[in-house]
Amino acid sequence: MEEELKLRQVLTRHIRSNRTLLHYALKCYSVAHPPPHRSANMEFEADAWNGVSSLHYRGGRMLGEDNSGPYPFREITHNRYETCPFRDTRLGLPMNVTNLELVLPYAADAYRLTTVLRNRYIAERNLEDTRFNLVQAYAFSKLSASIPAFLVRRKDHPIPDGAIEPLEAAFYMLGSAPFILIRQLIARGDRSSLNPKPESGEALYGLSSQSRTLISNRECACPAAPKLIAGYFDVIMNGSYRGALESPAVDRVLERIGDWRQLYEYTVAASRVDLLVLLCKAVALRSLRQLRSDAAPCSVDVVRSVEARLFGPLTLSYVGAPDGQQLSSALNVAVESFSALLRDHGDMETPDEIARIAMPTASESPSMSTGDVVRRIRESSALILRSCLRDLQLVHAALGTSHRPAITIDDVFRRTGGPAFASHLDRLEAAAGSGHGRHAIAIKN
Repeated sequence: MEEELKLRQVLTRHIRSNRTLLHYALKCYSVAHPPPHRSANMEFEADAWNGVSSLHYRGGRMLGEDNSGPYPFREITHNRYETCPFRDTRLGLPMNVTNLELVLPYAADAYRLTTVLRNRYIAERNLEDTRFNLVQAYAFSKLSASIPAFLVRRKDHPIPDGAIEPLEAAFYMLGSAPFILIRQLIARGDRSSLNPKPESGEALYGLSSQSRTLISNRECACPAAPKLIAGYFDVIMNGSYRGALESPAVDRVLERIGDWRQLYEYTVAASRVDLLVLLCKAVALRSLRQLRSDAAPCSVDVVRSVEARLFGPLTLSYVGAPDGQQLSSALNVAVESFSALLRDHGDMETPDEIARIAMPTASESPSMSTGDVVRRIRESSALILRSCLRDLQLVHAALGTSHRPAITIDDVFRRTGGPAFASHLDRLEAAAGSGHGRHAIAIKN
């Protein structure tokens, strides 16, 4: 068994070092393990950004470039790297200038497309202020990922993988900036994303640099100059673009999208599903970390499993996971932020019910019994399941597909803490009922 594992590791390294071999190996792998965008319930099964990052745009490159995921689908990209000269947190790090060179020719049209979509988004939501705060910008920023997902996954006139236009790819890379910034702030336990006031592009660039949002988990820097980053933040957040909006490239994207209302409804519903899964993970992890010192021995493994699945997907783009000291703060901010975002997406009921089920009261002890923790996780997961089923139906209605969502409570547990999470809960419950959890390792907050 050990020799077989070593052989597989050697073969994997060899295949991944050869672009041609990898191309055909991925085609074979995709037959048995379809990429996320081919899953009937991609919006539930995959992180939003990660779900479409392995799609290709014209030219053969993946949307997510070096950060494409999940890992088995990541292809070799031939890039030119330079040392970052910008005097912020990126100084001295390698940066992928090939990626920037691919985006810059479409920057002007990306500004136009962003502005046209902003105008439609503002009208759809009847927003009085045309400047966005970060909470308001979250759903709009998710358009960057939902446009390629919508075009590839809809029933009528879907486009094949590889037919995404360079402008759509450029908007995917640029338009995701607020969405990624918010996730980084949440992972760091920073409540700045909840600031109700709009910020200037310069301030948002500073926040991005300070929070290390411009540095990937591979310690590779975003190659854009500070002026370019601040300028685009002003366009997407504050509507600062004042040039002509007419453009054949923009018109072509809008024509491919077709029904704006369907795209909008898909974006909001898909984003809600993603937020519901994240909220479920945050509530479960925070509850598990409140276990008393007499908790069951398996509780430590459960905590590590949920922690990896809450913060792990975030590290696939320019987002890092919190360290141990930040984790407690990050979890409180995560629950508050995901609840605020869901309300902004039109779901008032689920955050209120989660607060009733899973928010500690003023008189409640900071530590909880194993039975109470398991009960809290089961009740909140059942609520999340109902909300996910509701929104997945809206997703498929917007896509025009006849698929009926068939997720179960076991699927919610799997997305929360991995394949063994349901059995972990059973073991915790059994230990609590039999008193076997008395001598377990305490989990420190």
